[in-house]
Amino acid sequence: MPLPLRKRLFRTRAGRHWQTLCFVWFGVSVWLVGATAWAQLELPTPLDHYESYDPEEAGRALVLQVMAELSEEKRALAMSLFQSARTTPDRKTTAEEVRHLMEMVEWERWRPQILRLFLHGSRVLEVVPEDYKNWMPIVHDSLLLFLDHLSEERFVDRIVEQVNIPPSAGRGDRILAFISKTPSLQKLAQILARNQIFAPDIRQALQTVENSLSTMNYEAVLAQVKSEIDEETFDRYKLEFSGTILAEASVGAVLRAKFEFPETGRPGEAACKVLKPYAITALKEDLQIIDDVLAY
Repeated sequence: MPLPLRKRLFRTRAGRHWQTLCFVWFGVSVWLVGATAWAQLELPTPLDHYESYDPEEAGRALVLQVMAELSEEKRALAMSLFQSARTTPDRKTTAEEVRHLMEMVEWERWRPQILRLFLHGSRVLEVVPEDYKNWMPIVHDSLLLFLDHLSEERFVDRIVEQVNIPPSAGRGDRILAFISKTPSLQKLAQILARNQIFAPDIRQALQTVENSLSTMNYEAVLAQVKSEIDEETFDRYKLEFSGTILAEASVGAVLRAKFEFPETGRPGEAACKVLKPYAITALKEDLQIIDDVLAY
């Protein structure tokens, strides 16, 4: 039987969503300071979680708990950064600022709350269609485990991506931020993107992962292509590259090139595809995490 999930668990009020994400930003930014004595996730998540959990209430409670543990000096600094993010939504938060907050708080006491708050705040759970809500516990706990096993650097990237999304952004943008630079989840998004059981706005967002990503700049891709073609070949074929990236997906980017056949001088065109440097490392970690999730 489908779980009796309240729609309020997944809904977003336009006037209050930014406040919720600010709480998520502050709460999650305390994560991964210490490397020992982690507060462990208790899984499976109790079924009443899906009936009663409210991200806004959880965010407020977590902020109050964390702030109560800080010294007056650290509390003032944290509130200064927090208020800056709330009052200047156009301002971009950096990974360095997130890590600075991390250093002030003993995050391990709040780890399970932080993970759940971030998961719900990202709105990625809204991918699950209403008719398939009985699958929510599996999706929920699998993604919790995935987050729990991410490296510090990559999890910080998740925080920064979410924080820097405009308050008016839809759930599709938040879901894309959740899977950003995560090859395994982006590949899953490509598989789901054309399936009619999903909401139109979610399908539209996921379809951008097929060939419309924008995470690399042209100069970096060109430099990588040139590093893999020796100078003699480059000159012999008179290679010329277009000034923009032709296409970009989860693990690769493509440049359009023109060249000449050395024997005949006849012109030709080529597509030069390179693997994104971060994708190679990230995919290795992703696959290990998926093994751990499957084992669980």
